[in-house]
Amino acid sequence: MRIVVPTVCHVSHRGRRAGCIVKQQSFGEDGRPVKGVDGYSTVRVKRNAAGQRLEVEYLDEGMAPCVTRFGVARRRWTYDAAGREIERSEYDTAGRPLINAFGYSILKRFYDDHG
Repeated sequence: MRIVVPTVCHVSHRGRRAGCIVKQQSFGEDGRPVKGVDGYSTVRVKRNAAGQRLEVEYLDEGMAPCVTRFGVARRRWTYDAAGREIERSEYDTAGRPLINAFGYSILKRFYDDHG
């Protein structure tokens, strides 16, 4: 029996002038998009003016939303006035909240007076 595992031969990055990645896509030897070990082919990143991630969306080879090996299709972040991450939430392919592979849907962060 022969097992063929698609290998990622090329990963393209598309960024903004500030150097932040806004899209990453994996390709096989034939130049076509392939899913990597994490279960997606393309990741799109939306950022705020400071370059912080607001949303990450995971897509399959056909550019349709897909669930990663960590159980999420989309992840969103919220920041406080100081720019610190205060919440990260996980969503399915239809944009509904879900429980990820680590057992939570929303992760909240609380900071002391030292930041």
